[in-house]
Formats: sequence, C-alpha cells, structure tokens
Amino acid sequence: IIINIYFTMPSDIAMLKGLTIKKNYINDNEAKNLIKKIEDDLDDHSEVLKNRTVIHYGYKFNYSSNSAFQETIPIPMEFIEIIDKLKKDNLLLMDEIPDQVTVNIYEESQGIPYHTDTHSAFGRQIFSLSLLSDVVMQFKNCSNPNILINILLEKNSLLIMEDESLNANASLLSFMTSPNIATIPKEDDKGKLLESSYVQDVYENIADDFDRTRYSQWKSVSEFLTSLQPYSLVYDVGCGNGKYLIREDNLIKIGSDLCYNLCQIANNKGCQVLQADILKLPFLLESADAVISIAVIHHLSTYSRRQEAIRQIGKVLKVGGKGCITVWAMNQQGSRYELMRSKKSDEEISSSKKDDDSDILPVHSGKQFKQQDMLVPWKKKGEQQFLRYYHMFVENELESLINSVEGLKVQNCILEQGNWIATFEKIF
Repeated sequence: IIINIYFTMPSDIAMLKGLTIKKNYINDNEAKNLIKKIEDDLDDHSEVLKNRTVIHYGYKFNYSSNSAFQETIPIPMEFIEIIDKLKKDNLLLMDEIPDQVTVNIYEESQGIPYHTDTHSAFGRQIFSLSLLSDVVMQFKNCSNPNILINILLEKNSLLIMEDESLNANASLLSFMTSPNIATIPKEDDKGKLLESSYVQDVYENIADDFDRTRYSQWKSVSEFLTSLQPYSLVYDVGCGNGKYLIREDNLIKIGSDLCYNLCQIANNKGCQVLQADILKLPFLLESADAVISIAVIHHLSTYSRRQEAIRQIGKVLKVGGKGCITVWAMNQQGSRYELMRSKKSDEEISSSKKDDDSDILPVHSGKQFKQQDMLVPWKKKGEQQFLRYYHMFVENELESLINSVEGLKVQNCILEQGNWIATFEKIF
C-alpha cells in the first residue's frame, strides 16, 4: 500500500520549501497518552469517512465546504500539552496558537488520496504528527507533476508545513495515526505500481544527482566486456547514465533504460540509447552477441517480474551469446557500501522494520540489510530524501533465477563489493 499526499506549492517553486521534520518530537509515553485519549473518544466523537475515521477537536471540519467554523468538543489536555511544547520550542509563527485538531485514523488499505489543502481554511502552518507507525508521504508539485518527493515521516515525528501564501485563519494541528506504508507486493500488477512510485519516479527525480555520483565501473563487468570479440553487438539493458556505453573499446553498444531523464543524460554523452522497459525489450530476437544488465533486476518487486526480465534478455541473445547481470547482495559485509555507512549501527534500522508476520517494507538505515525487500533512501543535497525499492539477493538466488529460464546456463557468479555478478550463456 502506498500513501500519497498531494501538496500544492506556488507555481514558481520547483521543490518543496518551508517543510521541516522534527524526528522523535514526542516520546513513547506522550504518544501513549495521546493514543489512549483518541481511543476513549472513538465511540462518541468519531466520524467514519470513505478513506479514514476522523475526530475533530476545537472546531469541526466541514468536508463539504472545506472550512472549520462550527465549534465542537474542546481540545483535550493531552493535545494542549503538545501545543504548549510547540510554543516552548518556538515552532509557532507569530505565536499563533492552534485552535483546531483533526485526528485521522487509517485502517489497513486506507489512505488519503491526492488532494490540495484549502489555504483559506488554515493559518500559516500545518502540523502533522505520526503515531503508531511510520508513514511514507509523496508530495507532487501541481505545476510540474514529474517532480515527486517521497518523505518518510517516522513514528512520533512532527512534520511542519509553512508557506507565506497561506491565508491567515484558524491554525490546524493535524494528527495522523496508523497509516499504511509500502508493502511487499504479492501480485505483478501491484508490483508494477510499487515500482512506478519507488523506482521509476525516483530515478526521474534524481537522474542528475545519480549521474554525478555513478561513474566507476565494476571490475568484473569491465572484464566481461573486455573478453568479448571485437565488434560484438552489446545491449546494455538499464544503462542508466551510460557509464558502460562510453567505455572506450571496440564493441558496438546500444543502451536502453526506462528512465527518460537518464536516457537524455546518456544521449548527451553521445551514446546510442532508447527508452524501453526491461520487461518489453524492443530489440530484434537473437540479435545480440552479449547483454549486460547492471543493478536493474533488484528493482523488480516480484519473482515472476524478475524472471521475465531474464527471459527478455535471453530472447534477444544469439545462441552462444553471453550475458552479465549484477544485483545487490543481502550480505554487504566488507563492501564499500558498508564502509560508507560505518557511522550507523546495525540497530539504527527504521522503526518500520518488518515483524515476522508483516509485509511492510522497512526503510533501510544501517550497514547490513535486515531483510530482502526494503526501501533504501537517496538524499539529494539540500533536498528531501527519496526512497528506492530493492530486492536483496541471497547466495545462489541469482544463479537459480537465471537457470530457471529455458536456454540459459550460468557460467560463474561472484560476490564483488556487496553485489552478486553472474555471467551466463545462451546454449539453445
């Protein structure tokens, strides 16, 4: 399940501004008191809506007129203590004291659809406090829908939205409780939706940043390309910024990638590249002497989609053709990735970590991966973080996946810097 929240910004602002997150703003005891009060008021004061259950304090929000002028039950002391904390911490603009509280309660499979907050209904700030669980919020710029920002609001954390264009009126303190975040898909159609938000949209947003930081080549991949006969036709499926396409050699190379912005970057480097889905490759059948697919398969969220990607690669290979595929490994011990994150302890995993019987996708925050399916943050300099979906491969999993496709046979599979790198041949 993906929770999407649509936040309107002025047309001249490309990215979200005036947005602040205060991690662990309240402690577990404060959260417990708030949750108990909410539970006590559920029977007498809640209203069941299409996508959630709500409780209003101070003023009742009218969803027909998008206004909050009708007085209702007073704001409870448990919430007033949080408001006092906001004032004490100098988080209130012009000392405007919130006089309305909305509690949003989400059951499984529920969430707020894309929407625009009504500026005239609120003051200059909107506060959101997450209780009981983390929530992944997706913000989209209304003037440029291609700009997406995924934000993780962790349990007990406070989100502050400010904008000078908001008309002054009643301030709002909005508490969000137990919304669902992304879950591991069991069906291919749901997997496609998850990948659209947590892979494709992310890379469209981070393409320039990705290009600046991804230029080194894996030793084993470089050796594979060097081993090919001169003037071999090579397809780079999921070529990204074209770092293997610009490699100086005597090969004929054509790249493909689903990300339009990465295709543009590779094209600007003089590469032959086209936009294409790895699950629907447009190349002629049995036309390639070799195919490489570097750090792509691990972004596919179901077994059948990963298998189909391998099958598509096999279809465009000639009999006797070679392939090289790399994926992230579950075991990152001794890798550069682990060293890069060495300041974080293994216990620093997000509080959304997966229970034994849960399908929730946790957000990675340590050195070692705690499970195979995770969301991995990417933080652009000076901007909010993005979350990318990954399936981490365990030992022998990649070989088994490739060998499951008729006509393909793995020749070698090694672990290099936290990546499984497999080479294989099309034998018939």
